[in-house]
Amino acid sequence: GNYFISVYKEGYASWPPMRRINVEAGKTAVASFTLKNTAKMGKVQIETNLPDYQLFVDGIPFAKTASQIEVPIGYRVITAIKDGYLTRPNHHRILINDDQVVRLQFQFERQKDIGYLQVSSNRSSAYIYLDDHLTGIKANSAVIPIKEGIYKVRLRENGFQSSPSEELFQVHPGEKHELLFNLQPESDQDTIQLITRKPGASI
Repeated sequence: GNYFISVYKEGYASWPPMRRINVEAGKTAVASFTLKNTAKMGKVQIETNLPDYQLFVDGIPFAKTASQIEVPIGYRVITAIKDGYLTRPNHHRILINDDQVVRLQFQFERQKDIGYLQVSSNRSSAYIYLDDHLTGIKANSAVIPIKEGIYKVRLRENGFQSSPSEELFQVHPGEKHELLFNLQPESDQDTIQLITRKPGASI
């Protein structure tokens, strides 16, 4: 059959806005689009005491080639992780403008009593919280180094409800703990009361 196809990516304009394609049985239809970046970008200078770390922007791994990066303007959550180390602070939440360079510092501290947490979910856009504190990391994106201890883990995304609502787990040095959460859209709920002359009717 015939279909109209369009693509969307935040911060980009698509050309052409729409294409008409014809799909035939057993054949592959191809539609090509050009995406042009229309978002204003700002610069962030990352300063660390050690190299070779993974950077995250808004909870998603960011491929960096230098200590200075460009990201879309607005409020951003910047996080860094290095295997075998704890990060201080564990994240920065900053406002990025297009006319300035924001400087951030991370300190990686070597610890012997570190375990690891990996959180999986059907939603990769949900943030991970430890003891109700934002980690700056989203589900399905990284293995997080954590100091030995007992923690409460939550997964949060606006408009979604998590099952389970939280998990309590203990971190042991050198061990990796895996948790799974399922998120479903929240729905408005109300109560209906049915009154009949004779009780016992099925609904």
